[in-house]
Amino acid sequence: MKIYVGEKLLNFSDQQLSKMFLDEGKEGRVYRYGDDVLKIYHEKRIKQRLDEENSIRFSQIPTKRILLPEKMIYAEDKTTFIGYTTPYIDKKDPRTVIDVNMGKFLEELDIINEDLIMLANNNAYILDFHIKNFLYDGKFYMGDPGSHTFTNDATFKELYNHNTYYLSLFIISLISQSMSIWGEDFKVFSRSFDHWEYIGDQMRKNVKKKETVKQYVKRMVGANKANY
Repeated sequence: MKIYVGEKLLNFSDQQLSKMFLDEGKEGRVYRYGDDVLKIYHEKRIKQRLDEENSIRFSQIPTKRILLPEKMIYAEDKTTFIGYTTPYIDKKDPRTVIDVNMGKFLEELDIINEDLIMLANNNAYILDFHIKNFLYDGKFYMGDPGSHTFTNDATFKELYNHNTYYLSLFIISLISQSMSIWGEDFKVFSRSFDHWEYIGDQMRKNVKKKETVKQYVKRMVGANKANY
């Protein structure tokens, strides 16, 4: 397979592609090439995916932890857009975040929140914030930007509230799955937050020094049970 990654022509054998392969989804196949992830679209379009114009537009937004397209990928003809690159993150088991100190956890969330503000300022809103796309290597990253999009029909506040809502749902889901919180305890945990406000600021209001995410959630759920 011959492709252009940015201005660089690359030629991969089937054997090389097999070794580079990471994953496959409805949009395309994903490969690792050095410090880059190559997302190469299927020939037949099955679901909504970023086109060339929006991929280039996203590549111009300098987010830190919400991974966006960086270099465009073209077919051998150098004109047919077939995908894009994002940085490769050597991720750990995402469920281990519950053992992180709450201070560190909130610092990482704040960086994600800064990215959400930047995206809203650029008329962008996010989708697909879920555990499969969460990349954790001691820092928090959100991968797979294929469903993110732009709009001209919303204010900054509307966009930021939308982005914050999806972040809140993701954090609640990540912690709940990692700690096996289900049933009534899940309802108590979820209802402890206004999903339309930044969840990091809400958590920060009653955090104790040196407690882990797991300790914080257990304490909060226990204290709030009587209120529901």
